[in-house]
Amino acid sequence: SRETLGEQARQYTQMAGEQLRRISHISSSLLGLYRSRPVSEPFEIRAVLDEVLDLLEARITAKNIRIVKQYEYAGEMRGSSTEVRQIFLNLIGNAIEALDQNGLLTLRVVASCDWRDRDVSGIRVAVADNGPGIAHDYRSRLFDPFFSTKGEKGTGLGLWVSSGIAHKYGGDIRFRSRTTPGKSGTCFSVFLPSRGARRRKRLPGEAATGIPNAQTVGEAEG
Repeated sequence: SRETLGEQARQYTQMAGEQLRRISHISSSLLGLYRSRPVSEPFEIRAVLDEVLDLLEARITAKNIRIVKQYEYAGEMRGSSTEVRQIFLNLIGNAIEALDQNGLLTLRVVASCDWRDRDVSGIRVAVADNGPGIAHDYRSRLFDPFFSTKGEKGTGLGLWVSSGIAHKYGGDIRFRSRTTPGKSGTCFSVFLPSRGARRRKRLPGEAATGIPNAQTVGEAEG
């Protein structure tokens, strides 16, 4: 019937629109990651985190999420604040999505060193939530491109792009997660060198593209 054909056309149009948005997001992510002209500007990590919280304020308010800021260090570094902001937009956005109503999100900034090379000083940022945790079956693939735990809602590129940006600066992203009822939650730890972008030798387990795989950046706990 005409009504059935009209409904099918509407569904196909909606599907096409969703795919176009997905492709646009993928293109923007990749172009942002492989920009040809590196930016070197001074900025503070704590200011970047506050900007991200402002951008996500509506989602935070809708779930009545409590935010705890533990800014023990300003986190001064050089590079592109836009690129670094993308890391925390992904991590904080994912945490908000994982949290139930009245959940808790903790952001901590401390002066630290690279656990792989103690001579490299920098900034460590922890993004922790008391959500349900990440299922064991997902953890080894969490940083793989196009892998998503969100079904059709996710592109599977957020964490992959975030780890690529961190690696570009000579940093890394690790995580730990628990699914035990009453004690569940996830914490992502981001390390970025204070002096900004630098090159380093490829670590075991890293792809030739320079983007770490889950075995390199992920530490999962039950």
